[in-house]
Amino acid sequence: MLLMLASLALPACAPRFGNYGGPPGTPGRAPEVADRCASDQPEGICWTPVQARFHPDGQRMVVNLCSNRRNANYYCRMVEYRMAEQSWHLIPGQEEGKSYLYPSYSNDGKTLAFGVAQCAQPYCAGERGYGQLATKSVDAKPGKVAGYGPPKLWPVMGMSRPSFTGDDQRVLYWRSHYSARLASGRSIGSISVFAYRFATDEETHLIESLYSGQKTVRFIDAWTSPRYSLDGKVLRFSGMVDNLISSPDRLWIDGGTPDVEYRGAEQALIHRWTDRVMDGLGRVYAEHPKRGILAGPGNLRLVDPTTQAIRVVLVQPQRYQVADATMDRGGRWVAGVLGVRALTNGNHSPKWNPWLQERDLKTANGMKNDVPVLPLVNLETGAVQALSWPNVEMLNTP
Repeated sequence: MLLMLASLALPACAPRFGNYGGPPGTPGRAPEVADRCASDQPEGICWTPVQARFHPDGQRMVVNLCSNRRNANYYCRMVEYRMAEQSWHLIPGQEEGKSYLYPSYSNDGKTLAFGVAQCAQPYCAGERGYGQLATKSVDAKPGKVAGYGPPKLWPVMGMSRPSFTGDDQRVLYWRSHYSARLASGRSIGSISVFAYRFATDEETHLIESLYSGQKTVRFIDAWTSPRYSLDGKVLRFSGMVDNLISSPDRLWIDGGTPDVEYRGAEQALIHRWTDRVMDGLGRVYAEHPKRGILAGPGNLRLVDPTTQAIRVVLVQPQRYQVADATMDRGGRWVAGVLGVRALTNGNHSPKWNPWLQERDLKTANGMKNDVPVLPLVNLETGAVQALSWPNVEMLNTP
């Protein structure tokens, strides 16, 4: 009973450790347990980063800032962070009543892909991070402010976490694969990995062979953007799998949040546990021909692609997990997004959001306060910088 009363006394909005949306605090330090942003702005929106992606020029990155308000977790904006100036700018063309989700640059740097969801500000919980595929043209010249064109919508609905193939001819993403409504009125479904080719208006189901009678897997939440390995032979992605579908081999893919390496219909599929993994590949975020594979989520590390031995640990969280990470094309920068994870199983709270939830407050006391939420790592010097971000309302467009 005392535990129940204590949980009811928790604030409705959990703090973010290291940084928070609002006036920048001390980089790398944790605010007190009370949610300062919520108390300072009871009617406003507190913003927190959920994803960062570098532009190929290494001079800027696009960051997805999302509301951490209850029932508004997926109300998001795209902002640009300029490395040299250490400045933040709102990417133009984002309308009120819409949410802009998981932006990612093309490999040539000329296109930005993202999702657009309709929502009544700031309540976007029903969309759960899925929207219509959209792109913007990008004009980014060295040493100059980048220009962004108007959004162009493509006929792909309900997609999430887009990323480009190496030739920029297709974009990979998660979207709904199956849905059904039970007699009780409850809806169930699954998501899967697809690709869309812009030139031919053609969509391809990339992991269709996982849905045969003997090998059935049911992904119910996306964790990382699907990406091909540098040689194009392995499709890597990470998602949450339920444990409702069994096979003679117990479970085709064990329930949990595995990192998957899909090598085609006729080849073996590899899936690795990722929760609380500190060595080896674990969850794969990016790959560089010289630096190696960027892996997590127990810590943020570079791994040798041949031996899977750790080359270097970039960020060593204390009781934290890395929710997402990226490496720039030149192999100079790494950026991550960190947050508190449940200590019992390494998972986020039941909503499976990459930002903090109420239950995480139970384990917040006693945690070390030296882990940045948005670390920027210089691979040439090894320096780790804790980025602080402002509220979206304070930003100007480029």
